[in-house]
Amino acid sequence: MWFLVRIFATTIDEALALVRAFQGRALALPQSLLIREMRHIDLPYVMGNENAAYDYPWTLNIMRGSLNGADACDVLELEGRIIGHCVVKMILDEPHLLNLCVHPDQQGQGLGRLALDAALKKASQ
Repeated sequence: MWFLVRIFATTIDEALALVRAFQGRALALPQSLLIREMRHIDLPYVMGNENAAYDYPWTLNIMRGSLNGADACDVLELEGRIIGHCVVKMILDEPHLLNLCVHPDQQGQGLGRLALDAALKKASQ
């Protein structure tokens, strides 16, 4: 099964290498997954995921602060629906993961790992 992953400059070969990194575990990624920069209009959906996934979620003000600041904020979008997000802060030349969230209904599919890989790739550019 082929899937579409649009992540910055990621190629199908790089996506397949990520799949192989799961060391033989079955991984069925959704066909219409998009990882893109977070926008202010995404915040209600991002906060919905955050509240569903965590006992102690970030507040809207914290999330807004990261989005307005220099942090790299991305969302995972599946069929037009925001299902997760990732926030990375660069300190000098070192990326620091601040937040990684996948909605509980979508967990266990490798989406968090894919988001982390995309964030690290973006940070290294």
